[in-house]
Formats: sequence, C-alpha cells, structure tokens
Amino acid sequence: MNVVCINCDQTQSETYSSKQLVDTKLHQITNVSNHQFLNAPFDVNMSIVQGMLSLGLGYSALEKFCMHMNLNIMSSKTFNSYKAKVLNGHLVASNQLLLDIRKDVREAYGSRNDKDIVDIGVSYDGSWLTREHTSNIGI
Repeated sequence: MNVVCINCDQTQSETYSSKQLVDTKLHQITNVSNHQFLNAPFDVNMSIVQGMLSLGLGYSALEKFCMHMNLNIMSSKTFNSYKAKVLNGHLVASNQLLLDIRKDVREAYGSRNDKDIVDIGVSYDGSWLTREHTSNIGI
C-alpha cells in the first residue's frame, strides 16, 4: 500500500504485506527470500501491533477489529512476540536517553568522573502526592 502526495507524486508512506529489503542508496525495493530474514516482522503486522499497544489495547481488541474488518488474524503467539520486540525497542531507546541525560548533567556540573555523585537540587510541592486521591499524610 502506497500513500502518494497529490501535488508532487512522491511516495509519503509505504506498507508491505511481504518481507522487503530497501537499498537506501538506490531507493530500490526488492523482495527478500525467506531464508535471509526468518524472524523479520512484516510491516503490516508490526504496525497493527504498535497501533493496538499505543491505544492501550491488546490481543482481544485486535481479534475484534480483524473480525469486523473481515481480516485474517495473527496468532496470539505472534502478537506477543511483536509486542516483546516493541518493548525491547522502547527499553533500548529509554536507556540510551538516560545515558545521554546523565552525560549532559555531568558536563553541566563539571564532573569529569563517571563515579562522582552529582547533587542536583529539585523542588516540588507536596500536593502531587494527594492529587485526585484522599490521603492521610501528616497523621
């Protein structure tokens, strides 16, 4: 499936139902044989899993969606394996972000050693603990 701009005829988005290999230098797309990428996810499957997860929904919602759209459903095992890949990607990205932030804070405070403890003052009010909840703080 291609989404093409009506003004300039450039492809804006592409989704494939088969495994693809993209040569970024030549912008050529070729089919990939099954033996090269046995565990590579299909674009459509990964996109639907990411979409369901971003809405806070799971496999049962995907089943209902596919039933109403008259689509074939992936197995729960496949859904969970794609979900694990999404989680792993988020964990890697968040860990890299934390490393970058720690490095920036150490540079800002003039620490040259990674083992130094950098004290940073943080201010907050106490109301965040009780927001929307009843609490017995101070009793």
